[in-house]
Amino acid sequence: MRRFFLLILCVLSFESICGRTLRVYLVGDSTCAAKELAGQNPERGWGQLFQPLFDGSVRVENHATNGRSTKSFRDEGRWAAVYDKLQPGDYVFIQFGHNDQKQNDSTRYAAPERYAGNLRRYVRETREKGAIPVLLTPIVRRRFADGLLDDTHGPYADAVRRVAAAEGTQLIDAERLTRAWVSSLGEEASRAYYMWVEPGTSPRWPDGRRDDTHLNVRGARAVARMIAAQLPAEVPELGSRLVASDFVVAQDGSGDFFTLTEAVAAVPDFCRDTTRILVCEGVYREKVVVPATKRNVILEGVHGIGADTDRPAVSKAGFENRRGAVTVTWDDYAAKIGATGRPLGT
Repeated sequence: MRRFFLLILCVLSFESICGRTLRVYLVGDSTCAAKELAGQNPERGWGQLFQPLFDGSVRVENHATNGRSTKSFRDEGRWAAVYDKLQPGDYVFIQFGHNDQKQNDSTRYAAPERYAGNLRRYVRETREKGAIPVLLTPIVRRRFADGLLDDTHGPYADAVRRVAAAEGTQLIDAERLTRAWVSSLGEEASRAYYMWVEPGTSPRWPDGRRDDTHLNVRGARAVARMIAAQLPAEVPELGSRLVASDFVVAQDGSGDFFTLTEAVAAVPDFCRDTTRILVCEGVYREKVVVPATKRNVILEGVHGIGADTDRPAVSKAGFENRRGAVTVTWDDYAAKIGATGRPLGT
């Protein structure tokens, strides 16, 4: 008996949901920053995986940069580049702390009170432009002592909380969120979310790496979704524009996988619940096979923002080969002669 499995690729039509684009600017350090992909680099900042969590009415610009503090980010002109672009109604997510602590580096170090003053300045300048600041405490370092997670950000996380309260600014307490998460995982299991790379497993890190500060794809995904889960309560305008998904496929490294084939393979076998896979814009040249064990799989093509307009780009069915569309292509057809010398058929 021949069985057929229907795979549906549809497009989220965002124009019917929201009339204007919301811009979210991320400023911060390496734990949020986008990482280059050369050498199959497994490292990601949580901000790198933030965009696909929203519908097409939200555009995320990640200006977070490796090694920066509240001081050096401003001194190097990186804040000025964001400030000059801000428009009323934009959001600025501000997360520093890891590098402000480095007392041996005068270009980055900011004592807790100086750090708090720097944050206040970011908040007030954001509001000068009519934009909306959101403060985030730094995510935890994975450092255990006697089985307990060590507190390496104490005065700095507290400073963020104080500034948020004093300035009436929305706060996402990423330190507390990630502390509870890593503590619940425990010392051993939490390694799977950080940059612990075994020798010989990554071309980018051939000798391996043990890093308890920076996240891999799995960790960045978890933290990005953790932060997004706070938005309905803390920033409702953004929270209302989140898109539910189990996996994200993206060619730019902002997803869980680069290909649809990888995402389908990750779907649990014989799962009764629907597995929703979002596919970000691009041309995916692959022949996608959904085994009989992978049930209730939905692929949704997400275009993102159009090139020449502030309104989301939406094609008729997701197969138009233009900027912003999702295209899945292969060159098989029913009459094509296969390996046996006979037509493939349907």
